[in-house]
This record gives sequence, structure tokens and C-alpha cells, in this order.
Amino acid sequence: NLSIQNSAGILSIILGTASIILFYLILRKFVNSIISLLSVLILVFSPSYIYSFVTLSDFSFVAFFTLLIMVFMLKDNNIAILLLSFISLFGIIHIIVASLLLIIYSLWRKENKWLLVLPFFFISIIIYLFIYGLPELLLFNIIENKVFINLISDFGSFGLSLFTLILSFFGLLLLWEKKYKNTPIYLSIIFLLIMMNF
Repeated sequence: NLSIQNSAGILSIILGTASIILFYLILRKFVNSIISLLSVLILVFSPSYIYSFVTLSDFSFVAFFTLLIMVFMLKDNNIAILLLSFISLFGIIHIIVASLLLIIYSLWRKENKWLLVLPFFFISIIIYLFIYGLPELLLFNIIENKVFINLISDFGSFGLSLFTLILSFFGLLLLWEKKYKNTPIYLSIIFLLIMMNF
């Protein structure tokens, strides 16, 4: 008997809570429990997280599925391939980002089986272009929208918030211990920063 609005609210809370748990499980693979809990706390109070899970949107689902996929990939579980196909349900931009990050990860770890989903992604992109035409990404004017001026915001959901910068600082410090062995991760960060402008 729940209304659509109430159902969406409950679903966003479930997805947000599940995403936090998954985020913690991923962190525990690499760092101790104290750093993991502090990172989770910073994430929970970040505007990007609050925006994604207070208002139910495609980002709520994609964030959840991405974290779930990462958990299964770290366990080398083939369920990740099935879950990757769900990303195509949420739009062409998510497919492009997932595809490029997947290629970088697979080449870095030399685990080509994750690339089996790419033909499915390619077919999905063709279908999207056929039905909806060119995505807004390709029609977006960076100069007109003053993206670079607004790139860094203190507490806003747009741009790099203070919370994101804090998490990034500690993450990059940890990565830099292995210097250039983490080059694929640096490339992923640069790619995501470029995509964020759109």
C-alpha cells in the first residue's frame, strides 16, 4: 500500500545503506578497520553521497551496482560479469564510463574475462543511439556552462567537494607508496575528472 514516492524513499535508503556496507568491505581488503571506518564516515557526510541516496536516481543504482561488482571482482567471482550487464540499463554515459574503467582494470590485472561484457555494452550503445540519438554528453558546451569555474565547490554536490578532496588525499598517499605500479589507477582518476566536466 506504499505510494510511489514512499517506495522510492525506502529503496534509496536500502541502496544507500547497502552501498556503505559494500564500500567498507572493499576498503577492508586494502586498509585496516580504523581507516576504513573513517573513510566510510567521510563518505556518508559527503554531499555527493547524500544527493545520490536521498533522491532516487540512476546514480543511486549505478553506485550500488558498481560497488557490488567490485566486491565480486575482488573475489574473482564470475557473478560480476552478470552484474556488469545491469549497468547498461541506466544510460549510455554509464556504459561508456564502465567500459573504459573495465578495460583499464582488466589490462592492469591481466584478467581478460571481465571484458566478455564489452560486446553487450557495444550493442546497448547502438540501441541507445538508435532510439535516443546523440547523448547530451556530446552536445554539452563546457565554456558556456562555466564548468571549470565551478569545478571545486566547498560543500555543494557539484564539482569536487571538500569531502572528496579529503578522501582523495589519503587515497593517493596510500597509492603513492607503490609509485608507478598504480599507473592504471591514476589514469582512471584523470579519465573520471575529465568525464565529470560533462
